[in-house]
Amino acid sequence: MELSKKLKLDELSERDRIIASIGGVVLVVAIVYFVLSFFIFSPLTKEKVRYEKNLSVLKELKQIESEFNGINEKYGRFISSLPPRGTDISSMILRISRSANIEANVGDMKPLSRRVGDFKELSLKFTVDGINTEELVNFLSKIENYRNFIYIDELEIQPKSSKDMRFLKAVIKVKTYIQEKS
Repeated sequence: MELSKKLKLDELSERDRIIASIGGVVLVVAIVYFVLSFFIFSPLTKEKVRYEKNLSVLKELKQIESEFNGINEKYGRFISSLPPRGTDISSMILRISRSANIEANVGDMKPLSRRVGDFKELSLKFTVDGINTEELVNFLSKIENYRNFIYIDELEIQPKSSKDMRFLKAVIKVKTYIQEKS
């Protein structure tokens, strides 16, 4: 027997047929929508979430790469500013004191060295005796601005004598590094 006869569709009025047709279309559309959403839209949504997560991870990696490149660039500048192997820190200070016209006032030099990872740390403790404030500031400025990396680690300043406060005695400790391994 035919489906329309079983459902008695021939007995329906025109209005009921239109309502039944619309209901059937709505039912088919709903079924198609749920099938599509389950098999197509749901996986697409999951992929979109995964894509957005991967995109945020990628942005984070790019930021880390940028930070790494910045640090690596600073490290390269640091390495290129180090004195060459075989450099004597005492000769560096004497060269600087000569350029500041206080070489005769520099004395009591005590060099030290130790290994720090791939570097050799060179330090020198010395006194500068009988100079005025302007000469000391000039000398310290020349140390800080020397072409090779060298820095003032310790600085102790006192008057040369209690009678004459114009002249100073300074005990200075400077440090630099030399790269041992390339």
